Amino acid sequence: MFTHKYEIIFATSVLEHVKNDEQFIRDICYLLKPGGVAILTCDFKNDYKKGNPVPYTDERFYTEAELDVRLRNIIETEGCEYLGETYWKGEPDFWYQGHHYSFATIVFKKAD
Repeated sequence: MFTHKYEIIFATSVLEHVKNDEQFIRDICYLLKPGGVAILTCDFKNDYKKGNPVPYTDERFYTEAELDVRLRNIIETEGCEYLGETYWKGEPDFWYQGHHYSFATIVFKKAD
C-alpha cells in the first residue's frame, strides 16, 4: 500500500472534508514512523448533530464526543496516542457560508 513512513504529518482543515474520516485517520497512523507525530485541525461545533447543515464543501463539523471518543478509539486502536490535554470548549469565533463555528486541533503520536 504505502512504502514511506514519516516523522510528522500535518493536515490543516482537511478532516471535515473527507467522507471516510475513520480510514483517513487509519492511513495517517499507518504512515507515521514509530515516535512520529500527526497534527490535524478540523472544523468544530460542539452542538452539531449529524444531518445538520454544514458549509457546502464539508462532510461534517466535529464535536467533543467525535474527537474524544470516536476518533480517539481509532487512533489508539492503530497504535497511536493523543499528546497533551484534550480541551475543546472554545466558543465559536469563525463565520463561513452562514455557519458559526471554531477549529479544533488533534495531536497524536505513533508508539515507539
